[in-house]
Amino acid sequence: MSNEAITTNIPAYRTLEQFQTVIQRVTTIGETATKIPIVGSTYTPLNYRKGIIVQNVDTSKTVYLGSATVTGDTAATGGLQLLPHGSLPITLDGSCTLYGIVATGDTSAKVVSFEVS
Repeated sequence: MSNEAITTNIPAYRTLEQFQTVIQRVTTIGETATKIPIVGSTYTPLNYRKGIIVQNVDTSKTVYLGSATVTGDTAATGGLQLLPHGSLPITLDGSCTLYGIVATGDTSAKVVSFEVS
């Protein structure tokens, strides 16, 4: 056996004070795939984003997260289910677009996105 050190690519723990920018936005998610975050009708990811936390602030509707082709169900194209009041931290830079959708008939739900750079 070798005594060589094992290295990983796991980033070191950082506190909010160590990030350059922190921004919170609310996005209304409908029955068609919606970019997160969106302000008005403009997709506006934080410049140099390192990660994002998405929280479903709806009390009863599930939000499905995924790519531009995400669907609001459990089919093969169905997204990751973000249950009411659930949240999900994702390491995701600004060049990658996250989409959300609700199930047909659910009309809409709101999510809060918290981005850091």
